[in-house]
Amino acid sequence: LFRSGGKSVATGIGTIMAISPISAVVALGLFGLVFAATRMVSAGSIVASLSLPPLMDVLKLSWIFVAYATLAAIYVVIRHRENIQRMIAGQEARL
Repeated sequence: LFRSGGKSVATGIGTIMAISPISAVVALGLFGLVFAATRMVSAGSIVASLSLPPLMDVLKLSWIFVAYATLAAIYVVIRHRENIQRMIAGQEARL
């Protein structure tokens, strides 16, 4: 009856906000830029998640937080694999 379309991105950004508010704000800004350019939520989500590990490393956060962000980014990409295929085919939904 109820289908969840979410791919854990909102939950993930909540955890990142707790770990590193600066990283979360930058990632949200990147999400906004990519979304504005492409009108694709999935593209913004993927770029934002992939930006977090290097950003947290630049901010000199603990390796455990960088590792968490890396695993989370991999998870987001895996969850978006069908969206990525549709983007490549030029069939991804736009808002």
